[in-house]
Amino acid sequence: MSYWVFDHIEVDDYLAFDKPKRDVVTFATAIGWQKLPYFITAWSDEPEASIRARLIGVLAATQAGDTVLHQVPSYNGYQYDEIVLDEMTQRGLINVAIVHDLESIRLGEKVLEPELTLLRQFKAIIVHNQRMKAWLEQHQVMVPIIVLDVFDYRSSVPAPTQQFARKLHYAGSLAPEKAPFLQSWSPALNLTVYGNPNQTLRNQQAFAIHPPSPWRHLARYYAKWLWVSVGW
Repeated sequence: MSYWVFDHIEVDDYLAFDKPKRDVVTFATAIGWQKLPYFITAWSDEPEASIRARLIGVLAATQAGDTVLHQVPSYNGYQYDEIVLDEMTQRGLINVAIVHDLESIRLGEKVLEPELTLLRQFKAIIVHNQRMKAWLEQHQVMVPIIVLDVFDYRSSVPAPTQQFARKLHYAGSLAPEKAPFLQSWSPALNLTVYGNPNQTLRNQQAFAIHPPSPWRHLARYYAKWLWVSVGW
């Protein structure tokens, strides 16, 4: 029995969805899984015969009893995904999926039923965390669900050596109603503050204040997307 993982090709590296899928392929192949390459196309109404013809080549090396890991969503549309599962079933393959995103959460009701119908057909699925598992179970996705808890993130940058220091950094609103603790902060604990100081804080001596810079808009932009990415 062999193990296979779907690997999309010819996608711009700067796109957000590309990195986690590449990482899954990297980790899987490191333990002996083999790649099943496929293209992400913009052909939303591609004829079924054309899709099946392409899959003949993609799945040619697989054999009955092999396990195939499908990365959801494929971004080729639900028709493509349904045909892939049908081809896999006809070949006697064990189809499992790792869920990178639930499009039902992002796009709403218009994709809810197609997505749930698709997920119910896998032998097992891998999800982010308990909240995602609970949401799927509430929507009658009753196949075995494996929880990751934390996605691995492959990086060539070495992890820095962490050393404890009695220092705090605070970034945000400095208004008394939002950060009242700043009004009576003790100099005994080192604090660095980032924000727009109000008049009552300008002359304080308990901590250093760094006012907003032109980069604050960029920081807010990335903070918004960071919140979305960890919202589960």
